[in-house]
Amino acid sequence: MDLGVITSEELEKVLEKQKELKAKGIRKPLGMLLVETGYTTYDVYLKALSKHFIMPIASLANFIPCPSLQRSIGEKYAQKNRILVMENNSTVIKLAVPEPTAHILDEIRRVLPPWKKVEFHLGSPYEIERCFRKKLDPFSMSRYI
Repeated sequence: MDLGVITSEELEKVLEKQKELKAKGIRKPLGMLLVETGYTTYDVYLKALSKHFIMPIASLANFIPCPSLQRSIGEKYAQKNRILVMENNSTVIKLAVPEPTAHILDEIRRVLPPWKKVEFHLGSPYEIERCFRKKLDPFSMSRYI
């Protein structure tokens, strides 16, 4: 709203929709509902998130996940939270997250060594999902291109 992307009425409608879905046991991020209802585009939403969290946007179009990198934060944890480890060396770990939450960002910072710098990047949930499918599909030809 502060960026003029949506109105207060649109926000109220989407929050009500999110509440209805939650009652059915479906968790859907607010931003994705804004996109699905047509109140904004995904690109505009991603730019707003980037500005809000002061976090760069990562292009994952040609990224192929590495299982050993995923293990650096725990493969099950990474998959559950849709987090991609893009790089991990002795001083820095770079992660792509589709929808950052304070809980997940703090959780990751707590489990990593204090000397390791954590760089969070925004990643499109569609691109992240594609990366997870590539990682899980051993016969994907795009892994070898």
